Amino acid sequence: MSVLNTTHAVCTTPALDAGGPVLVSLGDQKHGSSSSFYVYETASFLEVVPSHGSVHGGTVVRLIGREIFQTKNAKIAFGWNHVTAMVRSDQEMSTISPQHNVTGVVQLFVASNGVSFQATELFFRFDTHINIKGIYPSSGVHAGASHLTIFGSGFVCGENASCIVGQSFRGPATCLTSSSVACTTSPLPEGNHSVAITNNGVDVSLAPMSFKVSRHVDIVSVQPSIGPSTGGIRVRMVVVGLQSDQRLQCRFGTESVPASVDEGKDVTCVLPPNSVGPVSVRVVSGETVSASSAEFLYMEEALVLQSVPSSGASQGGTHVTLVGRNLHGERGVCRFGNSSVPVAQWTPSSIECVSPQHSVGAVVLSVIAEDGLKLLSNTKFEFYDLARVTGLNPSSCSSFGGDTITIFGSRFYPSAKLSCRFDHGLSLPASFVSSDEVHCECPQSQRAVGQIDVSNDGVRYDSAMRLRSVQSSVISMTPNSGPVYGGSVVTATGAGFPIAGDMRCKFGAILVSASVHSSSEIRCQAPQQKQSVVPFSVGRVDVFLDGPADFRYLETMVIASVQPSRGPVSGGTTTTLTGDFGLFGPPLCRFHGAAHDCIALSSSAVVLSSPASPGPGAVQVELLRSADEVGIQTAFEFYTGVFLASLSPTAASAEGGELVTIVGLNFPPPPLFVFFGPAGVVEGKYLSSSYIECVTPSARPGNVSVSIGTDHEDRQLTTGVFTFWSGQSLISLTPSFGTVEGGTIISVNGVLAAHMTDVTCHFGDMSVRAQTLQQSHPSGTLLCTSPHSNGPQIVSVALHSFTTGQILSTAMSFEYVEEVHISALQPSSGPVIGGTWVQISGSGLATRSVAC
Repeated sequence: MSVLNTTHAVCTTPALDAGGPVLVSLGDQKHGSSSSFYVYETASFLEVVPSHGSVHGGTVVRLIGREIFQTKNAKIAFGWNHVTAMVRSDQEMSTISPQHNVTGVVQLFVASNGVSFQATELFFRFDTHINIKGIYPSSGVHAGASHLTIFGSGFVCGENASCIVGQSFRGPATCLTSSSVACTTSPLPEGNHSVAITNNGVDVSLAPMSFKVSRHVDIVSVQPSIGPSTGGIRVRMVVVGLQSDQRLQCRFGTESVPASVDEGKDVTCVLPPNSVGPVSVRVVSGETVSASSAEFLYMEEALVLQSVPSSGASQGGTHVTLVGRNLHGERGVCRFGNSSVPVAQWTPSSIECVSPQHSVGAVVLSVIAEDGLKLLSNTKFEFYDLARVTGLNPSSCSSFGGDTITIFGSRFYPSAKLSCRFDHGLSLPASFVSSDEVHCECPQSQRAVGQIDVSNDGVRYDSAMRLRSVQSSVISMTPNSGPVYGGSVVTATGAGFPIAGDMRCKFGAILVSASVHSSSEIRCQAPQQKQSVVPFSVGRVDVFLDGPADFRYLETMVIASVQPSRGPVSGGTTTTLTGDFGLFGPPLCRFHGAAHDCIALSSSAVVLSSPASPGPGAVQVELLRSADEVGIQTAFEFYTGVFLASLSPTAASAEGGELVTIVGLNFPPPPLFVFFGPAGVVEGKYLSSSYIECVTPSARPGNVSVSIGTDHEDRQLTTGVFTFWSGQSLISLTPSFGTVEGGTIISVNGVLAAHMTDVTCHFGDMSVRAQTLQQSHPSGTLLCTSPHSNGPQIVSVALHSFTTGQILSTAMSFEYVEEVHISALQPSSGPVIGGTWVQISGSGLATRSVAC
């Protein structure tokens, strides 16, 4: 519970087993106040209808569920925006959606009491508001269905999207684009009809224009019924029922063009361009559209796009494919300049022929069909000589492959099939540089490569040059171990490493990138892996060479503790390092950079003895598993001998808690421990190398020796002693406050109080007799009842024994506060699962501790 002021407080209802009215009270039974609160069962919500609406709000939204609490205070929150709701039954409630700044989905929350909102598993989507800008066509005929396209924004095509035309039609709407929807109506009566769209079946947006229905016109025939997709030809239609030629149009699909009427009353128009395929044709006269339609088929013109390849050897024999579309025909000839060869194969999308022998140079390539139609007249084909190789640099390939070979020669041509061939077998693409230079990449091969030649078309080769093959190998690797988190840089040496190319190192099954420093040295970084021993290899793609040894993954070494972590400069301190070391052999240790003997007790404990140090200070201790591994370090501190001079005070209560100052020399920095006898140890506060403070522990009365140390075992003894004596003290008052009316029972606890008889409790200037409890309460407990006070105040508390005359001041106080009164609860009901934040109004609430 939170107290806001003297008239308002807030608390949260707890979870209850069942619904119904309950009593809310504040304060104790004698001085408290109460009010009625109704707890209702948690409702289950199953469906929201509709599930989306306009960002302008105003959608009537229904929530369907079970066990809905019937109240007039219900609210529904759309995200953070809540509105008043009406509970229609225990299975339904409704509301009006609010305005929303942006489109999107929000979660629905319900508060039956108008305050405690319950998250549901239902969501509501705010959509862009529908804005209708136009309809097409604006008129139709009453004898058949009308196909309408409605333009605008905010259309959401779902199962509830509908078109509403006039008073008689409501049907589904289909999205064409984000700004247009289509509807097909049933036959409509003549006249003007309103047009509207709904996204969710509830909210209706009306178009600013109407749809006019008139008497029908019919198309009898269309001549011709096939034409090019580019349009441009004249089309004639025979129609009946045409009453006027004003604003006469032909409509091919969605494209309309002006039309005219000849002497025979036929309609004539020029075919507009359109995409390939069938379209419907209608005649439009003013606002009247023909009820029937005819079909017109748009055909694609014959078109050759390219020849593959576009060049070939002057000796002829190159297989050339002309790629295009709508290449209708069966037989014909390919003409290369003035030389003709028969078509080898003809399909609607390609024509194949074999190039004839021809002089070097570019010629026009065309195709002539059997009926004399020329399909192509602007594609060129170039004849060239065979390539010739005269030199190589470098003249060798490694078995890894990937080396770039520069090939010198003549008559190199930048064709798509320019290639290099290795050993009369494997051919790889070549990169054209100039007519006398090309580049090729050495292939990956486990065998020696003997020669290389070049072809302009990938078929004909003229000359070859010899290649020297270098067998690649891995000779050494260092280091051969590293941590499991990876990062170790491994250097592999060997022969035949390619200077260029994507080289990799493989650690077991994991590939990592490598950097090639020379043809005999490569470096890579070990990846992260679990503790294991994995094979190591070097290579690229599918060619890998095994390394001379496996790579060992070592667990990350962790030092958990160093005991002790300090010692005198004289040396000889036996220190134990504990942690997770993952040792697989004798460990190596270094003290301040110098090798030092150490012994492994286990894989998690190593012991070493500190050497002598020339002076105090911290040095690094390093632990390694192997000589080529980066070890783990920790600190060890050397200090000079400690001297204790005096203690102040030299005695204190056996109950502990007394501050003691220790004076001496050469006190090391923290942590420090002060030992009182063999068992009592406390942490010392380092003030300087000559001063330490500590708080005495509780101990048995008597004399003990005092020592200090840097851990629980290393002690420097003093000749002085410390005396613990028996003492008694008052402990506490419970409670420490009460109402101004008095009557609050207070427990006074303490050992000394147990020995006081005939006791009076003093509350400031007011006194009451005390009662001693000796059976069911702890020893040393007195009970005092607070007297009446004239108003809120804080008074001191003291005890007075009439038997001994002893007066004991508790050094504590008692606070008088006003009595609590409740005037109102808001809200006055909440669900049984609890969690309702309740605001309490009343007086006397600003006390130290108030609970609901």
